[in-house]
Amino acid sequence: VAKNQKGIVSKSHKIKGAAASVGLLRIQKLAEKMQSPDLPAWWDNIDDWHELIKSLYLKDIKKLKKWIVANAN
Repeated sequence: VAKNQKGIVSKSHKIKGAAASVGLLRIQKLAEKMQSPDLPAWWDNIDDWHELIKSLYLKDIKKLKKWIVANAN
């Protein structure tokens, strides 16, 4: 992740909103942290949060697809 605070905050806000709109709560909560540069140790944690989102989103989307199929009626 490039250390561009304004860009990170902006993109994280968009990710948070998109994740919230489809129920990807884990991704939403991580993005919320990423959009909050006033958090303690934000610079120290931003790369880890970014990596977590990258590693979790496919699993979360798979769960969402299963839920959609199970509740399609």
